[in-house]
Amino acid sequence: MLPKRQTDTDAVAAIAARLSGAPVSSVTQVLGGGNNRIFRIEGAAGLTFALKVYYAEDGGGAKRLRAEYNGLEFLWRNGVRRIPQPIAHDAHNDCALYSWINGTAIGEPRSADIDAVLDFMAVLKQASLDPAAPSLAPAREACLSASELVGQIRQRRERLDRPAQTDSGLSKFLFTEFDEALVVLVEAARRSYASRAADISSDLARVSQTLSPSDFGFHNALRQEDGSLVFLDFEYFGWDDPVKLTSDFLLHPAMRLTEELRQRFSDGADRLYGGDLGFTQRLDALFALYGLRWATIALNEFISEEWARRSYARGEVDRERVLNLQLEKARALVGRALKGQVGNAA
Repeated sequence: MLPKRQTDTDAVAAIAARLSGAPVSSVTQVLGGGNNRIFRIEGAAGLTFALKVYYAEDGGGAKRLRAEYNGLEFLWRNGVRRIPQPIAHDAHNDCALYSWINGTAIGEPRSADIDAVLDFMAVLKQASLDPAAPSLAPAREACLSASELVGQIRQRRERLDRPAQTDSGLSKFLFTEFDEALVVLVEAARRSYASRAADISSDLARVSQTLSPSDFGFHNALRQEDGSLVFLDFEYFGWDDPVKLTSDFLLHPAMRLTEELRQRFSDGADRLYGGDLGFTQRLDALFALYGLRWATIALNEFISEEWARRSYARGEVDRERVLNLQLEKARALVGRALKGQVGNAA
């Protein structure tokens, strides 16, 4: 069993050798994501792998491992190659071995990158038609109805009550700016649904859903030498509303898109999902609420359990500085939601 708080490289090497079926010459820990630790594994014959150790102290490591590994296996069987190849997994130790992707972070995205994202979304939509696709689970925190979206926002908001008791800045923001915005935007969404006699509680029909990585954007992609993009992090993969996929791409605080690129993406998403006659109406009605949802996500670091998970992947960080930054991001997201803007958090 891998240690919970400090992963032993000898243990990692042993697991990687077993999963790859070959000796391991070196193990190097690299910068992980928000929840996990990632190791570069040098194996025999020059082969290189990525061993991903899923954060398990919150009890969710096995679920994230299963969603990512099964999702990548499904997509790989469907001929999708702009993703890591799943090699093997070890559920007992909450880890999986994937092909190593050589690439660089996407600093300033360009038009061709937006087109690559839209192409990948089209591939996911096509894969949704596979006869085996219905066996896949919903994406984590899928929003298949307006009521589910509102419920998630309220649940996330409630989790912030406890840290707000000891943080005056967070408390002031929540009880004034956020709560007031939530009342206004929920009512606006209700009016929008009522105007077209739509039920805010009805789940979206499967025919209008798509397979989604859930945490999708340039922050989870690498540019290869030939300029092509590879997409990473599928631990929340599953069925979801394409409105959520579209909104999350535009609203994620890590995304830095110009107005031109945002419009290019929005137009492309409209073309891709235009066959669903309710897509545009749902996007118009719910986009601002997704902005509020992202505001609550930005405040996760105020919650002790969430901070422990981030620290597991990132190591020691100045928490006070991070909390101030996240509060400003949340404030910017609420402001833009009220203005109805498709913008980036500062």
